[in-house]
Amino acid sequence: MKAQAISLDLVAGLAIMLLLLSYYFVLWDTFTEQYDAAFRKDSADVALISISDQLVSSPGCPENWTLDPDNAPCIGLASTPNVLDREKVDAFSNLSYAYAKRAFGLDQDFLVRIESLDGARYSEVGAESNSTLVSEVSRLAVLDGQTVRVKVRVYG
Repeated sequence: MKAQAISLDLVAGLAIMLLLLSYYFVLWDTFTEQYDAAFRKDSADVALISISDQLVSSPGCPENWTLDPDNAPCIGLASTPNVLDREKVDAFSNLSYAYAKRAFGLDQDFLVRIESLDGARYSEVGAESNSTLVSEVSRLAVLDGQTVRVKVRVYG
């Protein structure tokens, strides 16, 4: 063979290299999407636990945040841990979604429901979302002498 411009070996080598490079990019994209979904799920779970703990265990700050709810740096519903204060639950129910979201420090959508064990609703703040990534936790507490379920849902 005399002075061929492109040899068959070169073409075969380039084809194999391009095939392997394409395979690498497909794998990279797949793993990046999986990592991103796992990271968003973990973020939602951390926010979820923090919010539910804050609502059920803390009186908020200041403790009388219901006097000026628009300027409260943090919202809590408890008079003592796991015992909810009716006045705070009512004030929480009247908060706007945007303010509650800001007070919780959330970027994601959320939904908080306080309901009796048989399903009667006392309060609901937040909005449902079409997100496929949903984290939810339920905490038991006492409101007006009755056991209630505080459900917190965060959408990724």
